[in-house]
Amino acid sequence: MTDSPCRRRYMNARQLAEYIDSTVGSVRQLVRQRRVPFLRVAGGRRVLFDRREIDTWLQAQRVNAQ
Repeated sequence: MTDSPCRRRYMNARQLAEYIDSTVGSVRQLVRQRRVPFLRVAGGRRVLFDRREIDTWLQAQRVNAQ
């Protein structure tokens, strides 16, 4: 049994895409544009996302109704 993305602190691009209901391609584009917080590990080849930072980032993306 694997941990769901909601329970793990660090997620890969596929898990983040599931967490934010998006696609892996969109997540990779956000990384390329540096519009989402991420960590580079394994000599810079692997990208991980800290769920706590993602939750904070998501709150900052909120658009309030008028």
